[in-house]
Amino acid sequence: MDENFGGGSNHTNHREDKGEHQNNISNIEKSNPQIHNYTMDRHGNIHDGGPGDGALLAAPKTFIVLGWISAALTLLITPYFAVAGITFGLLANRRARGTGNYVIITNIVLAILSFAFGILSMAIRRTVLGY
Repeated sequence: MDENFGGGSNHTNHREDKGEHQNNISNIEKSNPQIHNYTMDRHGNIHDGGPGDGALLAAPKTFIVLGWISAALTLLITPYFAVAGITFGLLANRRARGTGNYVIITNIVLAILSFAFGILSMAIRRTVLGY
């Protein structure tokens, strides 16, 4: 098919749009079902999603990884990192229900343990070193 894009007046080779383009797309979709992104929600329903579905599914994983990193920092450095870990767990739960529960619980428990260890270490320093 020869198309004239130069702005000339030759319209004899152009097809008029009578739905042929839509029919061609439908035929391609039927012959290649892997073109669409199929996603499944937590209830098992399959959806024919758009290009943004991958980003929505990746976001809870990112928040969960950041929550676990915050949990490690809570245990090793200071209990204040637990606030960030709990926040990341809540954000993961907002995206996909139930995905951040373990992160939230772990950050709370590690914050309590880190705080208790800090108090214990201060008491030992006062006893041993006398200040």
